[in-house]
Amino acid sequence: MFTLPLHIGNLQVDFTKRLLLINRFDDVIDNHSSTIVAATANAISPTIKQEFKRTLAVNIGCSIIDQTVQIKEYTMNDNLLTIKIDNGIELRIKYDTSEELYDKYEIEWISVKGYHYMKDVIQTDEISQWYGGPQIAQQTWPLARTFQHFSPYLAADTLKANTIAPILSYSIFVAKRCTLREFHVVLHRNLYDSCTSIPDEALIRKPIWSTWARYSENVTQHDVLEFAQEILNHHAPICQLELDDNWATYYGDFELGIFSFKFDGGEVTYLPNDVRLHCGTSPNDFCEAYVRAAASFGFSIEVRVFRRTQSLPIFYRTMDRLSTWSV
Repeated sequence: MFTLPLHIGNLQVDFTKRLLLINRFDDVIDNHSSTIVAATANAISPTIKQEFKRTLAVNIGCSIIDQTVQIKEYTMNDNLLTIKIDNGIELRIKYDTSEELYDKYEIEWISVKGYHYMKDVIQTDEISQWYGGPQIAQQTWPLARTFQHFSPYLAADTLKANTIAPILSYSIFVAKRCTLREFHVVLHRNLYDSCTSIPDEALIRKPIWSTWARYSENVTQHDVLEFAQEILNHHAPICQLELDDNWATYYGDFELGIFSFKFDGGEVTYLPNDVRLHCGTSPNDFCEAYVRAAASFGFSIEVRVFRRTQSLPIFYRTMDRLSTWSV
């Protein structure tokens, strides 16, 4: 059994306390040494010292109910710390220092089938600011102001999947020697592909009209033509008139000349209960594949779900917001 904290980079694992600590340091120039350099004729290099900044604390293994389990053995090979626990659970931490502006810690839990899920909790304090995450109707920033029920990070409601063993995998990036803006820019460039073109400009320059607000599902061809003529009679600009869902009994009942499509759906809730993915590691990979398939229909299409598809020049519609003017 091992009870002493384990270290990799600036990360420390104290499994007796179920705690993971990551210290963030910045390299700064010692001002006193710099003064000496300016005052002497000899070329003396300024002294570099490490100044402690902050510590990120993560409660690890929160789903392991048995508090008596301890580390059975551990290995350290090529910046990879592998910790094996005496109940068959394994924790892997990979330390990557290849980037100039940040360090990267890849954390992965591999569990036995007896555990339904693995859970780590990142601690925040009053001055912490957490951004990003999914789109929600009542969007608040930073995320610490938002209350979310515990659920999988999926593009829809909870999906119950029958997996061989639960796996939790995530990465923590720690900035070094850079501003917050520089940190964000370099991370975004390394994590996501940038868009190299733009969607259909006509849909940006003029409004999109929809039949749903007035007619809902009960819409006929006469209604659509009358609505379009009414828009023109009022000299209102229009680029596209959208015919929303459920106007036909079955999809494919009619053959019409369509300029573009609205691709609703694509969330993981549209998958069958006993689904098995032929590729990918997460149900969210289905959402990404759905959007990429929709994008093959051209630059004028619209989707309602998105996941790691920032490079596609299409339109993404977010959900309607519950706005308030009281803030």
